[in-house]
Amino acid sequence: MRQVLIWGLKTLNLDSISQLELCCQIYQELAEKITPPALGLRLNLPELTGESRIGVNPQEFPLAIELTKQYGLKLTGLHFYRGTGTNATQAFTQVINQLLEIGKQLPDWKYLDFGGGFGYPYQHNKVAFDWQKFGEQLTAALDKIN
Repeated sequence: MRQVLIWGLKTLNLDSISQLELCCQIYQELAEKITPPALGLRLNLPELTGESRIGVNPQEFPLAIELTKQYGLKLTGLHFYRGTGTNATQAFTQVINQLLEIGKQLPDWKYLDFGGGFGYPYQHNKVAFDWQKFGEQLTAALDKIN
């Protein structure tokens, strides 16, 4: 964590409250030497993300928000990881509105990171992820909250 902060990464999506706390503590030690990073949380909500030991449940958001405030940092992001190798576009599009509502629970929320898990059709005639449809539906949902 120390090296990541020294490298000057601009955005960090953290996987747990303990990882967030470690990041905050190390940031405090380095604060005079580095620019504060944008911090995000990887969502862990089984009905959306599937069962996972990784991530932060929205019930933990108040603790995460208070923790970052103590160190002069802000939680500005929400990271959504659906699972490895998902070609079904609907698996992502059907949760967009729920994710936007969850993101609003973070008072300084600025970004939603749909990262990882997108599948690739390795065999001919297999279902491919529809990036056009995903982009259109995500844009339409974002336009409603702006």
